[in-house]
Amino acid sequence: MKRILMTLMTLMTLMIVSVNTFAYTPTLESLLRNGNNIDISNNTVVANLTISEIDPQNNLPFKVSSELANKQVLKLIVVNEKEDAPTLTQVNYKGGVISNNTIVGYSEKSFKALTTFMPNNENPDAEIFYATLSMLLNNHGDMLIEVLRKHNANIQTNTILVDKEKLKLLSSYKRYLVNMKDVGKDSVVEFENPLKPLEEEKQEKVSQINKKAFLSLDPLVKKQKIDDEFFWVVENQNIYLKFDNEHRFKEMTLKLENGDVEIILGKFVIHGNQIEFPEFFWIKDQSGRKFEIKAQRLIMFSDNRDQHNKRLKKYRESAEKNKITEPLVKPSFVL
Repeated sequence: MKRILMTLMTLMTLMIVSVNTFAYTPTLESLLRNGNNIDISNNTVVANLTISEIDPQNNLPFKVSSELANKQVLKLIVVNEKEDAPTLTQVNYKGGVISNNTIVGYSEKSFKALTTFMPNNENPDAEIFYATLSMLLNNHGDMLIEVLRKHNANIQTNTILVDKEKLKLLSSYKRYLVNMKDVGKDSVVEFENPLKPLEEEKQEKVSQINKKAFLSLDPLVKKQKIDDEFFWVVENQNIYLKFDNEHRFKEMTLKLENGDVEIILGKFVIHGNQIEFPEFFWIKDQSGRKFEIKAQRLIMFSDNRDQHNKRLKKYRESAEKNKITEPLVKPSFVL
């Protein structure tokens, strides 16, 4: 038990060093973790979203839309039974109403990485939309990092920014603890603690490593004062991101060859005393059309794959019964 506590204390120390650094200089990856939200863990998250096209000039809904329903709805189900392999089920409905009688169909995809979620798909609008939802619904910024790195080589992950010597020292210490546990306290075999070496030269080396920050500064993250408020801003070539002082995601613009994709997020509110989600967020696609997304319902609960398979069966049976063959007219960012 003591060794386990020692491991936790060491990891916490390293984390505290990083947090103290981040208090003034967060990395982009740390900003994209949605750190103010509740821990999702192995739970399932369900979001019923409404999508309405709005006028880009005044951000008000169009009275009449000839190409899109005034309100579209999606049910998104993020299953985290395996935390390292989340999946996203999207249920499509007809007529802007969530009901068994309006189910058109559903799809299920891996929600871990952009390359598995949208393999061989060149749709930046959709990449940005679903990557943003991955962060908002599941606290995962990996997909957004992938999107940004795809269009800007200057984006750096924490893996790039981490101090390699400090990481190596931590790994050595973890191996040391494992070895000590394996041999037992009564063993005559001794292992040198890499954090407390015997040789003076090694002691000095460890001391120098411990003085360094666990993560280097992210050169793209700057603190700016905008309208009497401080924000964290990332601006480089074709990208612009803004986060408030509490690290909540507020804006993003990605300049692409066929037009800019923009996202603006409103005030974050708590749904069901659990999950944070913006009151609304706007997305403008490459063609210049603008849409407002709102959460009708957002819940999190304990779940398992068997239960989810039962849901999928019901969706499939409803879709087969409804036999809705008329194709849905969807925004460019909805798959």
